[in-house]
Amino acid sequence: MVLRTSALVCTLALFGCSATTIVPERAAMTDRLTQIEARLAALQLAGVDGESYAISEARAWFELALDTNSQGERGALLWEALGQADSILRRVECCGGSIQVQDSVSISRTPEVRPDLWARLRSLQQHDYFTCAQGDIARLRVQLVAAGHAYDDLGWRHARPFVEAADRYERQAEAKIDGCLHPLGSARTEEHSGSGKAEAGSEALPLTLPSAHGYPEAPTQRRSKQ
Repeated sequence: MVLRTSALVCTLALFGCSATTIVPERAAMTDRLTQIEARLAALQLAGVDGESYAISEARAWFELALDTNSQGERGALLWEALGQADSILRRVECCGGSIQVQDSVSISRTPEVRPDLWARLRSLQQHDYFTCAQGDIARLRVQLVAAGHAYDDLGWRHARPFVEAADRYERQAEAKIDGCLHPLGSARTEEHSGSGKAEAGSEALPLTLPSAHGYPEAPTQRRSKQ
């Protein structure tokens, strides 16, 4: 009887200690998320471009942390996301809204689940028209890192939603850069299709662009109407 009572007391004490530890941790996490959200809102009110690379990446990390926390996860991904968002915001608040891509904060080593998308990310970050799609490029990076974390923890099935999101952001970035590359050509095409007339001899120059899989597409030409 004495042994059973002692075991019960020890068990209650153990669970009591665990409860008092978990509750403050959750409260601290909520406070950190609230602070980061407030800092993002303050920068927006100050006129910092919400689609700049730095702010887009910070917000993507924040949203990832918020989603991870809402699912009750307390693993490395949550702390990684919080740390990334905080680090980026500190640099924006200190030095302005423009942060060079090559100066991005470091990330913990995770497997590259989709090497082809990582290669496209690096290419897009160095693209001459990077600013046309910098928000989507930043979000692409965050999803790829998250996919690596998820794959490392629970395998491909858990990583798949992040990979699908990365695919979507990569396509959006490609489309925006494509629009910046030849906006006049697009406008002329719409004008000609509306009037039904085309100027004789007007012919778009061949354009070779990387596809979503990193391979160049065949050059295309628009033939003038006879």
